[in-house]
Amino acid sequence: MLPILIYGTTLGFTLALIAIGLSLVFGVGRIINFAHGAFFAISSYSLYLFFISLKLSLIISIILALVVTALISVLMYVSSLTRVRGMELNEMIVTLAFTIITIELLRMYFGPSPLGVPSFMKGGINIGGYIVDMQRIFIVIISIITLGVLGFIVKKTRIGIAMRAVAQDEDAAMLIGINREHMCILALVISAVLAGIAGISITPVMTASLEGAWYALLNGIAIVILGGLGSLLGSLIAAFIIGYAEIIIATYVSSHLKNIVALAFIIIILILRPSGILGKHHELEERV
Repeated sequence: MLPILIYGTTLGFTLALIAIGLSLVFGVGRIINFAHGAFFAISSYSLYLFFISLKLSLIISIILALVVTALISVLMYVSSLTRVRGMELNEMIVTLAFTIITIELLRMYFGPSPLGVPSFMKGGINIGGYIVDMQRIFIVIISIITLGVLGFIVKKTRIGIAMRAVAQDEDAAMLIGINREHMCILALVISAVLAGIAGISITPVMTASLEGAWYALLNGIAIVILGGLGSLLGSLIAAFIIGYAEIIIATYVSSHLKNIVALAFIIIILILRPSGILGKHHELEERV
């Protein structure tokens, strides 16, 4: 039971970083971002490039990987998303195409095989007779810090208040001088950085792989739907629900079946409660 708690907590925090970023972009910009998994993969492979291939220091490699991920997210928005803003189907097609192109470019440069990165922290801690490696402790700590900083930015800073204003009413926000496009870009950058932190921190445990992009995207969508579209707290709660569910399935049933957990949650939630745990889109439930 203790290993399930440990692995589920680690996975839950990783999925929380992924899903909260996805939820933030939808909440602020109403963008259904299917490129989110690509940001996860870009950060993982960028870390491998800078840390393993170019042999830069770990800190410099992490910073550069996050900068690359953030810049690519801005480039994607400016080059393509600005032209289809407000057209949900087109947004999904553009961002999905971006993910596919990114995966194929990564495959062409790095090859199809997963790439390993050594743990950032060596050793482990004995918890209840079970040795927990320091990399998993690192994931939990860095996730808590990241989510705490994000919460402070969203709740206490002028930028966060501006993003919340755009999320609540774009027209009213524009009337008081808030630049909607700037807030959308900022939300996308924060989202990409969150996915990047998740990708970088989990890479020593799961390796950098092309499948990671689809895993991050699928689980991110499932969590956002379960938690409620645009609800950051709902995404946090849903991340741990799905994280523990995947570990339990992998432990007691089959590791191959854990990949269907997200799909199962998507189907069940859309049937029983389309607005999710803390979602406010009750009109969806009225249509079912």
